[in-house]
Amino acid sequence: MAVNLKYDLATANEDGIASKTGFDSAGQSLPAEMLPTTLPFGGITFQLGPAWADNPNAVVARGQTVTLPTGKFNRVYILAAADGDQSGTFRVGDKSVDLKIQDWQGYIGQWDNRTWSQHTVELPTPPEPAADDHSWQAERNRKTRAYVQEHGPRTQVEPLFTGLTPGFIKRDPVAWFASHHHTAQGGNEVYAYCYLFGYTLDLRRAQLP
Repeated sequence: MAVNLKYDLATANEDGIASKTGFDSAGQSLPAEMLPTTLPFGGITFQLGPAWADNPNAVVARGQTVTLPTGKFNRVYILAAADGDQSGTFRVGDKSVDLKIQDWQGYIGQWDNRTWSQHTVELPTPPEPAADDHSWQAERNRKTRAYVQEHGPRTQVEPLFTGLTPGFIKRDPVAWFASHHHTAQGGNEVYAYCYLFGYTLDLRRAQLP
């Protein structure tokens, strides 16, 4: 059973339409044209609020109480994402559950990543060939030496390994994703993925009022 929420934040905007709020502090938003009205997840179906510009379709967690329907239910499913990974405590009955809600955008997994810089090295100058040596290699060495005498030592830019950024994977279940998100002005940030995650609270371990 879907729980009716008092939405207080518009997290989506349409192509070419600027947002007044947005999902994060920079005003960036979910792409309204890709958000569904229903979202299957884990055997249940989330009901999403209409996603057009400046229409509230999300609740910002501020420690408020959400009234759950009465009945024989054993789980609460939450569809959530955060502006940067955020930790929060969710209380159901007499039990508290600490959750880290994942960032709504960015990488959720990545391989080890080598980091590099560039440095300049001086190339060696070949030796002077014998006067009677007219081979192709000797002629090339003479031209190289003449170039160095006129222009100075030759240099070359080479990559320099500086370290390793370890790989990672964030394991929260992805309930929805899109291949891009929107800027505050309604532009498309292509290949900048955005996500909504599914979280589960177990009511069987809580003493409800």
